[in-house]
Amino acid sequence: MNFSDEIVALDANFYVFYYKIESNWTQDGEIDFKSVRSLWDLIKNVQESLISKDVNLPQIDEAVLITDGMNAIVSQVVKDSDAIEDEFVFNGTEEQYSEIGRKIQYSLLELEPHIVSARVELSEMSQ
Repeated sequence: MNFSDEIVALDANFYVFYYKIESNWTQDGEIDFKSVRSLWDLIKNVQESLISKDVNLPQIDEAVLITDGMNAIVSQVVKDSDAIEDEFVFNGTEEQYSEIGRKIQYSLLELEPHIVSARVELSEMSQ
């Protein structure tokens, strides 16, 4: 069975969002909410693609749970913020913002091994 689309998604595409989220937080102290949502979409799309091929990988199921949590955090922050055109203004304290950023960063670190493992397994299944 061919899993090239899923492997690309879990390789290059995953790391595009991973590094955007990571670098925006570590270098600028900014949470990249759009990239968190894009990462969530990416992982959900891989899961749906695998389901359509009748393949279930526990690593992807775990990755979906982690990104669901990240997306829930982002959704709540956006909901609780003031919208100004296409942007929003966080209504909490700097400490709260930092805590949210740390949670997202921790989730990224927790997510990566599942993605790597899934990518390796899909590569092996493709051969």
